[in-house]
Amino acid sequence: MDIRKAVLSDCSEIAGLTEQLGYSGDAEKAKTILTGVLSQQDYGVFVGTTDEKVIGWIQLHRVISLETGGYVEIMGLVVDDQYRGQGLGRLLVKEATDWARSKGGALACSVQCYSNREPQILRKSRL
Repeated sequence: MDIRKAVLSDCSEIAGLTEQLGYSGDAEKAKTILTGVLSQQDYGVFVGTTDEKVIGWIQLHRVISLETGGYVEIMGLVVDDQYRGQGLGRLLVKEATDWARSKGGALACSVQCYSNREPQILRKSRL
């Protein structure tokens, strides 16, 4: 498994993974959003791949708070159902940590989810 920055050609696979989270899997919508996100220096999107297939993604953004200073927040994280439990989530979080350090901040993680996502919450707690 490899980690790299997301590119626009990943939109279809990113959309499919986003659908696993319960959101729209519309590739055109994903392309529009990803185009905006990739143009911002304070946002990062990384994908996990195997054999050049995108099987996970993580989205980050840099936050500057009067109370705590700068930090990077994980906005979203998903690993394809077929690849969960194989360490990709951990690799994506490590990449996020490295990116946060490069931006001069610590990594913060908040988990927001619907009640029907309990298994994902439990998996995230292992990271």
